[in-house]
Amino acid sequence: MSASRRAKSVCALAVVAVATACGAPPSGGAAKAGDGPTGCLVADTAGINDGGFNALAWGGMKKAEKDLGAKVRFLQARSSDDYATNINAFVKQGCDLIVTVGFRMADATKAASAQYPDAKFVIVDNAYDPALPNVRGTTFATDQGAFLAGYAAASASHTGKVGTFGGVKISPVESYMDGFARGAAYYGKQTGKDIQLLGWSIDRRDGTFIGDFNDQEKAKQITRALMQQGADVIYPVASGAAVGGYSAIKDNGNGVLGIKGDIDGCTALPDYCGIFLTSALKNVDAAVFEAMTEVRDKTFKGSTYVGTLKNDGTGIGPFGQNEGRVPPQAREDLKKIADQLKTGELKTGSPFTVAN
Repeated sequence: MSASRRAKSVCALAVVAVATACGAPPSGGAAKAGDGPTGCLVADTAGINDGGFNALAWGGMKKAEKDLGAKVRFLQARSSDDYATNINAFVKQGCDLIVTVGFRMADATKAASAQYPDAKFVIVDNAYDPALPNVRGTTFATDQGAFLAGYAAASASHTGKVGTFGGVKISPVESYMDGFARGAAYYGKQTGKDIQLLGWSIDRRDGTFIGDFNDQEKAKQITRALMQQGADVIYPVASGAAVGGYSAIKDNGNGVLGIKGDIDGCTALPDYCGIFLTSALKNVDAAVFEAMTEVRDKTFKGSTYVGTLKNDGTGIGPFGQNEGRVPPQAREDLKKIADQLKTGELKTGSPFTVAN
């Protein structure tokens, strides 16, 4: 299944309720509820309705509930002080697999894995070198999907200016921003057009950040500033805070478009579907479901998963309502570029990549 088709298949995670399964009730072929493993998710502060990687991780759990008969539950951190507390609570509850969401839980996950060697963990957006015996590290070469999104954004821009900003200055966020910038620059190089990237410097490896993943008002302010500088395609890499940016774009109503991160924008945030150009995808749900399946089959072991374009771990979403903004030649170019990135003929050049 392609990344874009998989993105369409995920139900509206942004509005999923804790006790409601994703999608239709299980069919006759689904596993009997409660027969599978117990999966426990430690969500970061943005929560399972963030329209991003927390929501995707929970979507993988809900799929395991439907398809494997798993019992699933989650705890949401109010601050970083809750990471260890929530992990330890799930260990004591006897969870068969504990999924921790985000690079910021790396230390707490590592400490728990040493303290509880019989427990099994998956951490999203982090890996350990060497791999820990009871932890599946999951990382994603999001610079690849973002490179494609940046190329598309530059091709769709009327002003020749595209913008981005991040939530917190950590490598998974920087990977998205840097890949986006390099994709936009590559479009300029290939076409001879002058493309300006606002909000991130490839040379300085630094840019504009909110400081957290929750402040929608600050995201709105940054987005307005980018639009005032002329950016007409903007990519907020800010989890739940990004909604503030999309709100500013929607309110602008002057042809400015947004890029969604992690999950297809029209799936996660249908109220903003009309302003999305495309999405830079990170298929966390598939990685979580795979780990839950291995726990059920008793084949789970500590290792590192790297999601790339080649294995459908990352990608670019559908253009949807705004497909007409991307010139036909650029759409053809994107197919070729994706193939080149898969084979290694072309590399993004990002120092933040986890791809080989």
